[in-house]
Amino acid sequence: MKPTDLNTGGNNVLIEPIYNDYIKLDGDNKIIIVDDGATGRNLACTGYVRQVPQKLYYDDIDMLYHTEMELQLGDLVVFNSVSTLVAEQDGDWIIIEGVKHYLVPYYQIYAAKRKIITGELASRYAPITSMERGQIFNWKAFPLQPYAIFPLNGILICENIVEDKTEFESSKVNTQKAKVLITGSCNTNYRHGDPDDEDNISPGDTILLDKFSNLPTEYWDTFFDKPTLRVPRNLVTGIIKN
Repeated sequence: MKPTDLNTGGNNVLIEPIYNDYIKLDGDNKIIIVDDGATGRNLACTGYVRQVPQKLYYDDIDMLYHTEMELQLGDLVVFNSVSTLVAEQDGDWIIIEGVKHYLVPYYQIYAAKRKIITGELASRYAPITSMERGQIFNWKAFPLQPYAIFPLNGILICENIVEDKTEFESSKVNTQKAKVLITGSCNTNYRHGDPDDEDNISPGDTILLDKFSNLPTEYWDTFFDKPTLRVPRNLVTGIIKN
């Protein structure tokens, strides 16, 4: 079976996971992952998109807002690391060409990397918007091609703001502020009456956060080249424009 032979149901994305030997923290600090044969290497949080749902269903119990399905086959995505553990326990996986692939809910995917292709490659790897096309971009074949990162599900990718103190105080992170690095699309029509996402946010802006917004990405440094924060747009309490 090939990935393109399989239609994913509901709001699930079929992902071929990437397993890593360590988790990047900050600076030179890292957590080494030991493969104990049980759950060690199942703790994946990046992978390649091998199939996408034809549409997203907003009446799903876990889909609390309207958002667009923006993924394409071949995208490299980063997602909640618990997703593969849950999929393992629930049997939401399938073996394709000897490799275990997981079904990950769309709302658990935070951001995607997509190769920017031009010239002769562009006609071969045009944007894949229908499952019938069935063509998957081979990242390994074109390692030097540039890529773009875009967040999903109303997420902003930000960095901490470190405030300088006096000579008698050490500098420290201001947990109530963050600098926006990458923006993405907005969510709308939250089911429980939450405000829709703030759309007047640009890279370089400083945003004000509530106590639930300051979420470290906690992902492998193979995705972001430095420690970052993921901030849901609807939890932004203020904006200082760049």
